[in-house]
Amino acid sequence: MQTEYAAAFAPPVSKPLFERKKSDVVMFALTVFLMILSVSALIWDGAALGYTLCFDVYFIIATVFLARRGASPGVKYYIIAALTLICSWTFAATSDFTVRTLSVIATAISSLVWHSALAGKKYPSHDAALIEYAGSTLFFGIDGIPDVLKAIFTKDRKKSKRTRAALIGALVAFPLFMIVTALLSHSDAAFSSLVKTVGDSVVSIVFKIVLGCIVSLFVLGVVFTLKYEKREETERTLTSAPTSGITAFLGVISSVYVVYLFSQLAYLFSAFKSILPSGYEFTYAEYARRGFFELCIIAAINLALILAAIIISKKNSGKLPAAIKILCSFIAVFTLIIIATSISKMVMYIDVYGMTVLRISTSAFMIWMALVFIAALVRLYVRRLDVLSVGLAAGLAVLSALGIFNVRGYVAKYNYEAHVAYEKAVDVRYMETLGDEGVEYLYHLTKDENKKTASEAEDALIRVIPDYYKTRSEYVNKIKTLDDLREVGRQNEGFFSFSFPSERACNAIEQFFADK
Repeated sequence: MQTEYAAAFAPPVSKPLFERKKSDVVMFALTVFLMILSVSALIWDGAALGYTLCFDVYFIIATVFLARRGASPGVKYYIIAALTLICSWTFAATSDFTVRTLSVIATAISSLVWHSALAGKKYPSHDAALIEYAGSTLFFGIDGIPDVLKAIFTKDRKKSKRTRAALIGALVAFPLFMIVTALLSHSDAAFSSLVKTVGDSVVSIVFKIVLGCIVSLFVLGVVFTLKYEKREETERTLTSAPTSGITAFLGVISSVYVVYLFSQLAYLFSAFKSILPSGYEFTYAEYARRGFFELCIIAAINLALILAAIIISKKNSGKLPAAIKILCSFIAVFTLIIIATSISKMVMYIDVYGMTVLRISTSAFMIWMALVFIAALVRLYVRRLDVLSVGLAAGLAVLSALGIFNVRGYVAKYNYEAHVAYEKAVDVRYMETLGDEGVEYLYHLTKDENKKTASEAEDALIRVIPDYYKTRSEYVNKIKTLDDLREVGRQNEGFFSFSFPSERACNAIEQFFADK
């Protein structure tokens, strides 16, 4: 009786997420190792070739680990996977911080989508499924971290006890280790210098390992959840709203857009003719920039309205009501007209004032918005189209184009060639702000026929030397020859910190001194 009573009120025994296999242990070890390298490459080595290789290797390993026999993701997922791998090479191809940052975010999201599909996790059928499923997978993965650690480390109890004992012993010895090291450092100058040199490196390494392990926990939770958790794929019907209410709401918004179009007919399309509107008081720059941020907000609102209408509308055999189709189509077309007008303004602005990274990046962003709205417009009539997947794929494609074709390098080349061919003024200071990509053309400008331009370019080239070589700015003037430069040594000589623009920049600087 007592045994039955105890059994009835005993705490439930938590079961591990999975039974550990050798492949799981290998995957666990590789993930921790690659995440430590990835964190180091991303933060300390400038998000260059090292991060590209770490990401691609892990992407492939996780793909092999999660692949299931007989499971075949759809074509769109293969496209997303291919674009993810292409986009990862932006880190080695460009030094643009914004492109690299957005590429980190986009490739992380797209790899989650690809691996979810590869593991046989089917999305629900509604239009917000990608966000819902990717988010739920991430949170389920975080929740599964304790189970992953338990399954990996507690199968062999003897080994587990030895590991815990070793960790406890090391932790107990650490305070005494610090005290002894401090006393010995105080007593001997040579040992003190060694401790300082080694200590800085050790602290840096330990910090990288700790940070990498923290990141790896999140990644492991997601990967093992995708591999082993059996989630029931149930068809869920979202809450719907009356068609009349949605139609009235969209009608009010559309009426504002109609009035706007009629009031702006002459002004709105003047950019297509590359002229300012008659009587316009602003400059080309103000004309091109005017309303851009408002455009972005309106586009985001309109996209949310269209997707919300598609999701919550009552449907007849899966088809949207005709009134909602018409109103949503008008909103999408209106947004596309505004985007096209803004792009034409930017083209006119570039033609007058030249090309900058911001102007190209802004144009690329507007092209991405246009692709998303075209997908939203098609979705109103083609039920199977997934707007969010198209948006993700388009985002990867645009970032890949900006990174691999190197927008900074293109801008530097365009401005330099315009200066040489058409004798347009070149802004040496702006060329310097282009970072790695601008250095090569600063070198070319040092040979310019205009002595003032050549002198400014030479001064700029000398100013950037500390960014690439191990010397402080006050010692730059002491470097007179190529041998002096090579004796100083490059800042980033490691394989992980290699990038093509940085290599070209160093070669240009060395060629500058070789010509002397």
